[in-house]
Amino acid sequence: MDRFPIASIIIPACNEQFAIKRCLETLLKDARPGEFEIIVVCNGCNDDTSLVAQGFEPFGVTVMETATASKSKALRIGDGVATQFPRLYLDADIHFTTDAARTLVQFLSDNPLVLASSPRATVDTSASDFLVRAYYRVWTSLPYFNDDLLGSGLYSLSKKGRSLFQHFPDVIADDEFVRRTVAPSERQTCPASSFRLYAPRDVRTLVRVLTRVRLGLRELDHEFPKLAKTVGTSMKTTILTLMRRPKLWSQAPIYLALVCLAEWRAGRTWKQSRFIIWHRDETNRRA
Repeated sequence: MDRFPIASIIIPACNEQFAIKRCLETLLKDARPGEFEIIVVCNGCNDDTSLVAQGFEPFGVTVMETATASKSKALRIGDGVATQFPRLYLDADIHFTTDAARTLVQFLSDNPLVLASSPRATVDTSASDFLVRAYYRVWTSLPYFNDDLLGSGLYSLSKKGRSLFQHFPDVIADDEFVRRTVAPSERQTCPASSFRLYAPRDVRTLVRVLTRVRLGLRELDHEFPKLAKTVGTSMKTTILTLMRRPKLWSQAPIYLALVCLAEWRAGRTWKQSRFIIWHRDETNRRA
């Protein structure tokens, strides 16, 4: 007989009344009763996120609430009530199927030396403008995206992996905090599992999201200087990759320009001490 639940899945949600419905429907579509312990933590919501999530309680979803709009606090609340390992941390706007979740859980079970893992990511740019599509065409071709991605909306930790830190700190980039905490030899992409993330629809939103990512990195550098700075692909590696891929040459200037713009904006914002602003993609959080 199968032992259920096989994992805890924690989903922080802030004003995600449309996204959380899609997320839970996809995740639970083929799930057996009690297969996953799913905890939705509504944080700082002023819409119907909690009400929508409560509609899934008959399917084993637990809904928690806090008035504070803080993903880090939501993760801590979810961790506080979760009882199972491995533990999956999932953004509400991610498309992640039942089979993909099962495969990720099995991967961690079969590979005890892997403490942290993310599935392969696919990026849906069908609703995005030309500049956004060009950016993601390059980004999804880089070594980081294909070989060492941990996060971008979904990551998992084994019991040993979760024991590497006491609690989620109050930082923007929780996924990068985890990535820096776990040794490179102990984290691995799960090749047989995948999830879909949705690209911003317009370049203005993309720049805001990229700026937030870089603010998160600066914050970690400042607050946790002893953690290894292992994020992403260096500019040198990026350029070398692009030089070997003629099909990307037309998109390369767009990608590099957006990266430089986001880095400049992040540096300016950091100096002005306004890094607490949460620049997320709102274009994919609509009905």
